[in-house]
Amino acid sequence: MAAALGAGSGATFALVALLAPANKVGSVTGVVGAAGGLGGFVPPLLMGFVYGRYGTYALGRSRSGSAVCSGSPRAAT
Repeated sequence: MAAALGAGSGATFALVALLAPANKVGSVTGVVGAAGGLGGFVPPLLMGFVYGRYGTYALGRSRSGSAVCSGSPRAAT
């Protein structure tokens, strides 16, 4: 699993280098890295809060799924 995640991360940064203008690659890479860092930090905190408050992960999982689905059309444009 770790190898697959690492390969996906490398592919993301390779795509940034291909799509971003040459003089902006560093800035775009920084923003993508920061978003990935927040994506690995904030959701576990929120899920822990939801579980501590309600005793189940169901609400947090449904909200995360809704956020992912609502963001997908924006990412495709």
